[in-house]
Amino acid sequence: MNQIRWKERAELLGLIAIVASLIFVGLQIRQEQVIARSQLGSETFERLTDRDLLLADPEFAKAWVKMLTSPDDLTDAEMVQINGFLGIVLNSWIRECYLVQRGVFAECSYVVRVTIGLFGSKYAKSWWNINKPPSGATYPLPEWVDTAINELDPDSSLEITRSAKQGM
Repeated sequence: MNQIRWKERAELLGLIAIVASLIFVGLQIRQEQVIARSQLGSETFERLTDRDLLLADPEFAKAWVKMLTSPDDLTDAEMVQINGFLGIVLNSWIRECYLVQRGVFAECSYVVRVTIGLFGSKYAKSWWNINKPPSGATYPLPEWVDTAINELDPDSSLEITRSAKQGM
């Protein structure tokens, strides 16, 4: 009789240990997901910072201003720089939408709203119309993006640049 009670207690203790270890593993997995999502989110803001640093580079800034003021005078090298930069911006938008689908962000619009003004010039709008993702893309951009870009005032990018210069 005493031996049977001891066996039942040992089995109960073992069962409690198994449940406790499963709960612990579940908490660890959840914590790792939170950390991974935080890292992905912080990488997005690092990319925004890299974009701003590129815009601040004197050589790129010259090409950017030329694109805003006289796009027909861009050299091939300058067009490659501008096209590459616009591609980086578009890829950051697509990355944000991918992260929304993975549950990292709540909506696919923060990075887009912060950078959409970069497509206000005639040259950038033309680039957009050639390179925008198709409507059935795997990680689609919000529907309003195409409309918003096409409604941007072509002179707004230059005015934003000038007002930032005056604020210095």
